[in-house]
Amino acid sequence: MKILCLHGRNQSGHMFQIQLDQALRAVKSAEINVSFDFADAPIQCARLSSEERAVYKFFDTSTITEIYKAHEWLTAKLATDGPYDGVIGFSQGATLLSSYLLYRQWYAYEDSAPFGFVIFLSGSLPLAVLKDLGVTIPVAAGSVVEETELRRQGGLGPSSPHISLARQAMFNSDDCFGLNLNRMPLELKIRIPTVHIWGLNDPGFPTSIHLAGVLVTYTTRPLKAQKFTMKMITRALDYAPLDSDVGLKVVVALSTCIVWYIISAIRSWYRLRQFPGPLWASFSYLWGYFAMTTGRMHLRLAEEQEKYGKVMRIGPNELLVYDPQTLWQINNVRSNYGRGDWYGSIQFDPYGHSVLSEPDTARHDKRKAKLAAGYAGKGAVNLEAKVDSQLAVLVNILKSKYLAKGKPHVVDFSRLIRFFQIDIVTLAGSGEPWGDLVTETDQFDFISIADSFVPFLHCFMMIPTLRDFFASEFFLKLAGPKHTDQKGMGRFLGIVKNTVAKRFEKLDRDRHIQGDMLDEWINHGMTRRECELELAVQVPAGSETSTTAIRGIMLHLLSSPRVYQKLQDEITTGIRDGRISSPITNEEARRLPYLQAVINEGLRMVPPAITGFPKKVPAGGDTLRGRFVPEGTDIFVNLWSMLRNKEVFGHDAGVFRPERFLDCTEEERAELTRSVDLVFGHGRWQCPGKTLAWLELNKIFVEILRTCDLQIMNPQAPWRCRGYSSFLIDDFWVRLIEKT
Repeated sequence: MKILCLHGRNQSGHMFQIQLDQALRAVKSAEINVSFDFADAPIQCARLSSEERAVYKFFDTSTITEIYKAHEWLTAKLATDGPYDGVIGFSQGATLLSSYLLYRQWYAYEDSAPFGFVIFLSGSLPLAVLKDLGVTIPVAAGSVVEETELRRQGGLGPSSPHISLARQAMFNSDDCFGLNLNRMPLELKIRIPTVHIWGLNDPGFPTSIHLAGVLVTYTTRPLKAQKFTMKMITRALDYAPLDSDVGLKVVVALSTCIVWYIISAIRSWYRLRQFPGPLWASFSYLWGYFAMTTGRMHLRLAEEQEKYGKVMRIGPNELLVYDPQTLWQINNVRSNYGRGDWYGSIQFDPYGHSVLSEPDTARHDKRKAKLAAGYAGKGAVNLEAKVDSQLAVLVNILKSKYLAKGKPHVVDFSRLIRFFQIDIVTLAGSGEPWGDLVTETDQFDFISIADSFVPFLHCFMMIPTLRDFFASEFFLKLAGPKHTDQKGMGRFLGIVKNTVAKRFEKLDRDRHIQGDMLDEWINHGMTRRECELELAVQVPAGSETSTTAIRGIMLHLLSSPRVYQKLQDEITTGIRDGRISSPITNEEARRLPYLQAVINEGLRMVPPAITGFPKKVPAGGDTLRGRFVPEGTDIFVNLWSMLRNKEVFGHDAGVFRPERFLDCTEEERAELTRSVDLVFGHGRWQCPGKTLAWLELNKIFVEILRTCDLQIMNPQAPWRCRGYSSFLIDDFWVRLIEKT
């Protein structure tokens, strides 16, 4: 990045460089690749003595003739030594820049500016230029200029009414110290990214606000943001006049971080400028953070993506996509895309990564290869038998506790299914369920931990600085969970560590086959430490996602009587014809077409995840939907919008209608199913727990609906649902009705 720096009147490029020294040091320490060109103005000022260093100015007075000459010098400078990415102008240098931009826009040159941004330090807007461009200058505006000039010369004190109003930020677009900004044509609104910094005691304060008033783009949002930034600076600093050397040093010192942020933000904006998105998402990660804190992230992203298209910018270095073709391109087996830094924030242990948090692609692939057999149910791991055993516990609880005579027939389905899911995952992973389901209690406080921790985790993951800090080795060692803790995440990690330790101690004594994933992992060469890391992430990753899927499908079933009855009929007929065993087998379930349609449609309506899991664009960049994306960019997927894409799922994509998977050709059905399957990832990034998830989905609805009927207790508010990177769902109360 190359930046031109224009000094003030009676100064020089060398003096301006000294004044900006602290800002330059900050930029250098941030390792931003920026070069600064401190130019001398074309007119040399008279020197009081031969020993004085030469000083310069761009013009004597703000007349049109002199300003034109200064513009000619600037045009030649840009042509000779450019191009420049941005320009910093102080005092008269800022005035030169503002008039230069206005003339270019008014006369509609090929582009509004031969540079991408401007930082104004003090400076004003020459009224002679506005008059030359056809603006009627009110007497009040002229008097403001006269007053500020007198004040520069010491002839007017701070009691001036204009100065008083300016210090209180009491100005608006209808009367900005004599100028009606609302009546100015769009061509007189500077439309490139700018920031304007001045001091409260600057003699040119009100005329600086004239300039600030035209730093407006097509919407009012940038003006509000700029006013906020300027008020923040001016109200926080009551320093000496900006024209004094001491005052300028204070301004520069206190605005160093702002200037550094501006440069880095504009640099980030520039590299992805071709992609639309919310304005502040281009400059700050706070847009994503605040969107996440609402608990309505899925709806917010859908609204913005509808406005901006299939590839949308959601952060300085982040894009969001929602069409299946782009996701297949990114995630295919031969793709060179890597994992984004986002994954590191899922690390709970300062000494190692799980397959979920590992940012290095090669190490991720190596670990996943060791895990694959266990997750696929190979070897001695009989996943289907484990699912059947927990389904039997679930059905027994429904019959004995909720359907028996004299028992309450009301249950919080969301919580019951969480117990069920946790026990399945722990049984499949380590050979023994925690016992949450049979006792209907949160045995090890995992649910309460997840409910309090997940919103915080998902929100700070949107800000790289916070993400890197909370996932850093320093923080995790200092304040992260430890397996010796008696509560919270540390207690959970202690349970995992103890489980793995017992297994390895048992292996030292004999080679008895336990028949779980942990056995298979050890057989494939995983160390004790690796097993601890994988079991720790298996429970939250494996239980919460599948739980969301089951609850989402069940809600839509109970909300659609026609679909509910049609599925009941398929189950009843299958049992009568001997095509459904007790419990139903996975193969039998796969041969029930309407059940498969219901599951796919339910996954489409409430996907296990909303967004997250970004992939990083490989070296050399890539082209997505016809537009080049620079290397290093993080690509997020918007699953919520992708699965409601009308181009893929039809005009009624927002409606729960399982028949869309049946009333179509085989080729169309395969395409629809393939698109829904993206909820489990794709290619090298496919979820390892997909096999277990489908086993549960294929079985649980048949076993519940053959046992009882269900009815939503509160149709107007059937559950409490919050959307972050994934969903948090509770208070899903249903009434159980015994089958007659």
